[in-house]
Formats: sequence, C-alpha cells, structure tokens
Amino acid sequence: VSSEDELDQPRLHHAEQAELERRFAEKLASRGLHIRRMAEDGNCLFRSVSDRVYGDAEMHDVVRRLCLDHIERERDHFSQYVTQDFAAYVARKRRDAAFGNHLEIQALSEIYNRPVQVFDVRGDGETPMNAFAASTEGEGGAPLRLSYHGRSHYNVIVDPQKADVGEGLGVPGLHPGLA
Repeated sequence: VSSEDELDQPRLHHAEQAELERRFAEKLASRGLHIRRMAEDGNCLFRSVSDRVYGDAEMHDVVRRLCLDHIERERDHFSQYVTQDFAAYVARKRRDAAFGNHLEIQALSEIYNRPVQVFDVRGDGETPMNAFAASTEGEGGAPLRLSYHGRSHYNVIVDPQKADVGEGLGVPGLHPGLA
C-alpha cells in the first residue's frame, strides 16, 4: 500500500480502531481463522511471511534479504513498477524496519510459490482487498493470508486446522503438519 493510499484513509480514534479490530477478528474466527500479531517495527510484512514459511517471525531478515535479492535479479520486471531510482529503492528496502509494500508482496509470492491474500481490517474478513499470484511453474502452495491494518502494518492470518509452515521452501518430502 502506497503512502498515497494511506492518506486517503482517515485516521481513526483509538476506540474506533479497537472496535474495528475486534469485529474483524470475529469475522475471521467465524471462518476458523485467527490473527497472529506482528511487532509494529517496520518489519511486519517480512515477519508475517517468515512466521508462515519458517515458523519463526524472527527470521524476517532472511525473508527481507531473499525478497530484495529476487527483486534485484528480476530488475527488468520489477523496475517498471518503481517510480524512483531502482538501485536506491532496493537499497532503502534492504534496511531493517523499511516497510514492505505491493512490490515486495509480489516478489514473496514468487519466491515461495504461494499466493498471497491481503485482507483489510475494514473489510468483510472473507474477500481479500488484494491477491498476488506466484508466476512460477507448478501448483502454488497454501495461501499466505495477511491482514492489513492501515498505516503500513501487516499481521498474519492463521488457519490452525491447516499446517502450512514450510510450504514454499522446496524441501522434498516435507509435509507440513506431520512433525
């Protein structure tokens, strides 16, 4: 989500935001899903993906590095979506606490061969506001579900009935949930 998109959304008072969060969590719970909250430190997108892929949100630095390496390798594709100097963009996004956005989400979908669904806390809890499909070969894995809470913050949405940690790592014989 770009900073322009954020400016279009009015800031809510703390009580209004808390009520919005509560209703959203209830909508997800009715589908058997829950939100796992990530630290609000600028690494939340990478923490969310790390939580679902590696089972450890603290590996966010690995996810960030792989993401930016992929964007750099696929410069011809990704550079058309960057409105500033590409090298400066990549250098800025490599820094700890630099917020991720649509570009990074697309790259993460491609790296881990998993579709990414982003649900807005202001939404119905069923329809993603954005969906990103891996453009790699083969069947994509279980979707990575993220919740967007405005002001560039992401959390991860978890389905406790479907183990998905490890999907997208390309480890032969790995079957999430068997451990």
